[in-house]
Amino acid sequence: MVIKHHPIPDKESFSKIDQVYEAINPIGCAQTVYFLILGYLSLIGRYNFVQGVFLHLVPEFKCLNLDVCENATRKDLCGLNRSDWEWVNPDRTFVSHFGLECTMDKALLASSLFFIPGCVIGLLIGGQLADRFGRRKIILIGLPLCICCQFGLAFAHSYSMYITFRILSGITFMMFQSSSLIFINELFPGKTRPLLCIARSVLGTVGVLIEAAVYYFIPVWNSINLANGALMISALICIILPESPHWLLVNRGPEEATEVLKKMARWNGRSEMGDKIQLDTPPTMKEGGNIVSLLKSREYSFTTLRLFYQWFLVALLNYSFLYSTDKVAGTFIVNFMIMGVVSIPFGVFTSLMMRFVGRKKALFINLSVIVVACVFCMTNFNLGGGWTTERFAVVIASKWGVGCNWMVITLLTNESLPTTLRATVQSTGSMVGRIGAFLAPFALKLKDDNPHYLYGMFIGLTLLALLTGWWLPETRNQDLKGTIATKGTTEETIETKDGIELKY
Repeated sequence: MVIKHHPIPDKESFSKIDQVYEAINPIGCAQTVYFLILGYLSLIGRYNFVQGVFLHLVPEFKCLNLDVCENATRKDLCGLNRSDWEWVNPDRTFVSHFGLECTMDKALLASSLFFIPGCVIGLLIGGQLADRFGRRKIILIGLPLCICCQFGLAFAHSYSMYITFRILSGITFMMFQSSSLIFINELFPGKTRPLLCIARSVLGTVGVLIEAAVYYFIPVWNSINLANGALMISALICIILPESPHWLLVNRGPEEATEVLKKMARWNGRSEMGDKIQLDTPPTMKEGGNIVSLLKSREYSFTTLRLFYQWFLVALLNYSFLYSTDKVAGTFIVNFMIMGVVSIPFGVFTSLMMRFVGRKKALFINLSVIVVACVFCMTNFNLGGGWTTERFAVVIASKWGVGCNWMVITLLTNESLPTTLRATVQSTGSMVGRIGAFLAPFALKLKDDNPHYLYGMFIGLTLLALLTGWWLPETRNQDLKGTIATKGTTEETIETKDGIELKY
């Protein structure tokens, strides 16, 4: 075994990137500009949630021959002559636009499900490429490609073309979106990261409301894609972003990372701090460091698997509640707006919990809210008008317990795992989450049989998440890990025969 010694840094210098961020002002001009650009990517990324919900809207039709279709339902349309009825607004949904009345249910399901394989491919590719080539490069590749896909969706002249661009949209979207989330966390110190979740939550909510409003005032099926394509074009300003200092440190060495940090110090008016930057050289990993080696590591294997389960659960619940928006009491568009607005105070509360109490406790509180909300849903199944117990519980569960847990799990994943594999692991976790999203429409069918089955399953899965979450690490006020080798703050690193270095 080879033992490497790392000298203790001079007290008058900054050896850790988080120390540099604190010294040059963590909310200075440079970080503020970078956050606004990356946060804008989060804002435009919410179109997927908006589009996923509105795709499930069932188009309305009008009977033209009362003798034939006076009491007909949408399921009877396929057996009627086209001259006996017509769509109320043929351009409102893609089902009516493409004339899919005979395959309506399958078309609605396919439009959502086919997006998920695209996301999985994008996550699988994007995460590994971001760890290998850098966060910035993947954003600059994925974003222009996603813009092309948005206009391809908007001007698709057939259902098959629409589905093709839907898949490609998932691939390109997840390539740049996953990198942008990691990029944000790598540009700020640990104390500031939870507060960023507040701003990111607000920006995401604004994005949802903007695109929902676009569809509300321009009720045309492709209006969301046109609006999002235009917003994405303006997001190309991200070309001014530097590469992540954390990525540069472990992949290019301290020199290039120091140059970026010195530039940020100048922007923040703290040029004198740049001369004190003396970053430690991270332990060198041999080739072969990947998610498999991570799962073989005693330090990270169980943590990674527990995080993957959290990703699966939050996606399953999120999309299940999201797809139920039109099934609870009240008007669909009003429900959707309410669920967007209430996420702001819930996001603020969760972010403050992560900042002052810890990531794990915030996770436990959110999971407990889900359990309580599901219990309320089990005790009231009134889907009539008014503000029913179920409507209130769905809003609470989806936007506090579930929606805010996205922030907690993303931050825990970023802070628990090393820079060399951070994008790969987060992308894999998000990919596991897509399995939950894929199963959500099928899980909702349990509600048609007996709502007790659905909410009982949600309660059981959430209790299991509470149990497994107990062993997750608390990452509050800790530096981001550089490589698999980084573990703690002592000075000895041992290289094993597998090429994985462990620090003790």
